[in-house]
Amino acid sequence: IIKNTAGSAVVSSPTDAIVWGNNSILEYQSNSGSFQNLGAEISRNGGSVPTIGSVVINVQGATEEIRTFSRSLKIRNELKFINGKLNFGAGSEKITLLSTAIISGYGNTKYVYFSGTTSSSNKGFIKEGIANNANFLFPVGTNATNYTPITLTNRSGASLDYEISIVLPALTTNVSNFTAISGYEGHLNGEWNMGKVGGGASNVDILLEYGSLAFTGTFHNDHAQFVHHPNGNGTVAWETPLVSTYNGNSVKVSNYTGTFSPFAVGDFGRSMVLLPVELIILEGKAVANSVLLTWITASERNNDYFTLEKSVDGKNWSELTTIDGAGNSSSKNYYEFLDGNVVDDNLVYYRLKQTDFNGEYEYLKTILFEKELANFEAELYPNPVQNQLTINANSLIENLSIKNSLGQIVYSENQIPAGKIVLQLNNLTSGNYLIQFQTENQVYNKSFVKL
Repeated sequence: IIKNTAGSAVVSSPTDAIVWGNNSILEYQSNSGSFQNLGAEISRNGGSVPTIGSVVINVQGATEEIRTFSRSLKIRNELKFINGKLNFGAGSEKITLLSTAIISGYGNTKYVYFSGTTSSSNKGFIKEGIANNANFLFPVGTNATNYTPITLTNRSGASLDYEISIVLPALTTNVSNFTAISGYEGHLNGEWNMGKVGGGASNVDILLEYGSLAFTGTFHNDHAQFVHHPNGNGTVAWETPLVSTYNGNSVKVSNYTGTFSPFAVGDFGRSMVLLPVELIILEGKAVANSVLLTWITASERNNDYFTLEKSVDGKNWSELTTIDGAGNSSSKNYYEFLDGNVVDDNLVYYRLKQTDFNGEYEYLKTILFEKELANFEAELYPNPVQNQLTINANSLIENLSIKNSLGQIVYSENQIPAGKIVLQLNNLTSGNYLIQFQTENQVYNKSFVKL
């Protein structure tokens, strides 16, 4: 155990070799300040990179960190955080966690970050032997106050080594080319280098939790998209934003098979969100004793075909039909199917499934059709709508309510006479909504999209 209470190195010029055993423990412990320029203490073994059993970070004081960690090492068992951070400095250093090693105790005040301007290829945080379909969380941050952990999930089919090489506190790689991407509005103030040790591509999920990281320009969490820079391939332009999903203050790209190096996160407006299929509407309409199902897509990407499924209880489903998709399209596409086999049950459920060319699929929407309401008609327009939604109903509406995608009521109004009314929807956020009409003894649902 190397202990320090004065904020300086224990040994300024060590000369004796240190032999580290398989279960050795190196604990950095300080009660009143941070360690500085450490690393020499662990490397007095003939110049080779030492393999240490476990390393413990237990630093108290004003800065609570090990500063300018300047020696590479390998860890066999555990990197354990009790208190404080580990700050890589301006030198060339790497921490390698062997396939048997874990990380424990990390959190938003206990993590690894990088300072200095040394090339990202000279410093890193490596995890060896991430098994197929296994994930590993790298507790890294952009600086001493911003914790931005990265979780990599290996989908390659084999056990591989991955590296988070550096996390920069600002977007530095060809900023002007990044901001020139179509639809650009703003970006997070960070740049993350990550990849497979040894170079090349593999199949990996990347999840970045960016918390309250500062941004430049305009940034909306629900517009967050990963962007990759093809460093070293002869071009200076950032690539087209990757298909990304967001969840609060995090962004994820799944099944990434491109090359690695710098990644950044930008806001490119809702028009740039590259969903496999962007569904505008799915609805059913009574036609004689049948149900006419129609749906409209705003765009499609690698879309092989749609599958319509049907249920009378909302639990047990049967396939109605499959209809070819448009493949790749940036314009509206219209689809319809007539279900002539309408059973006696009053309530019928329909759901729409979309399948990509690679066999991946997702359920886009489920609707409930109520046959008894064929005598009630309510026309909605325009759909999608900006701010004013016009409704034209053929009978009295006892109650009208609008629900968001979470099922929460965001608008309600009672006793609306037959005819035309206009609803002001300025306060609604963009997304999909269900509008429900309740008459004297019936309920009627329709959906719309708020832009």
